[in-house]
Amino acid sequence: MKRAHQNALENAVPFFAIGLLYALSGASALLEAEARGAATVAFPALGAGVGGVPMELGAKLTLEAVATFAALRPLRVREVRVVLFDPSARARWAESLSLI
Repeated sequence: MKRAHQNALENAVPFFAIGLLYALSGASALLEAEARGAATVAFPALGAGVGGVPMELGAKLTLEAVATFAALRPLRVREVRVVLFDPSARARWAESLSLI
């Protein structure tokens, strides 16, 4: 009988790839929200948990997507929230925001 996963690296690579895709999907999610007439959009800290994407990279990609979307001057979406799981994550995202 073969085990489903041989080692930690075998688990980490797919989760990292999925987490990175989540982090990159922010712009398309915002465009979809605009098309559907949503006024508020909330994201989890995409890819930074189980996905294995480094917190700073996920923050940078997500915040850049939000900034690019805002530059398009959306008519309906007025608020974008990012849901973070602890004060440390909030501090790291705040640092990433200050660099944009």
